[in-house]
Amino acid sequence: MKEKPHPTRCASHIGICDLPPVFRRGETLNLRDGFKKTKHVLLISAILIASAGIVHSQSRPNLEIFDKAISERIEEILYMPDLRRENQFIFRIRSLRNYEDEVKFVTSVVKKTADKVKIRASFSKEIASADTIYNAVWIDINELGTRYPGFASNKFLGEKFVNRNLFGSIRVEISAVPEFYSNRDSININYIDEVDYNEIENIESVDYKFTYAKVPKVSTFEELIFPAAIIAVTALAAVLFFTIRSK
Repeated sequence: MKEKPHPTRCASHIGICDLPPVFRRGETLNLRDGFKKTKHVLLISAILIASAGIVHSQSRPNLEIFDKAISERIEEILYMPDLRRENQFIFRIRSLRNYEDEVKFVTSVVKKTADKVKIRASFSKEIASADTIYNAVWIDINELGTRYPGFASNKFLGEKFVNRNLFGSIRVEISAVPEFYSNRDSININYIDEVDYNEIENIESVDYKFTYAKVPKVSTFEELIFPAAIIAVTALAAVLFFTIRSK
């Protein structure tokens, strides 16, 4: 007499009856769900890898730092004791290296500061005659500039930070005409910090040469491989995203 199949055994000839209980009917794993979970993991991993090469910290622009340093110091000088601020101020601003962009920038900073402290200000290449009561302000720009001395952090195919040094030297002299008041002062800038290598183009200002400088170089191999890797990983993330949504 032919034996009937045992309820816990498989009558199929393909041998599924020999598999562990977890794979038997009623207890089998949902392989489709397993694949979906795997795709989700790959998608998240790809997004994180891509983000490592795309998201950067925000660094302050060079021009903004120069602006703040000069305006704060000018304001201090304009509040010096015994200086009669009710009189008109006549500014003469020049670059000792004959750089027009330096004069243009410092003039804009002085105008903004004068408005802030509420003084009457005018600008001229020549100082008025002694018949008028005013404060004569000579501003001589010795230098303004930017340096990137080297890498502060240079991880292969990873984040890179460059040392930044903004420097400047400006001489300021104020004389009260025709009163007997004279003051000589200076504005010295030596700002040092670190900036993201990938942000350097964004923190420089094309119109002002003193805001940019020669940048340290990374290896040619890394310059070619890293962008290609970011593009490939980003593309993989997009494919996985749409594949998962289509299921």
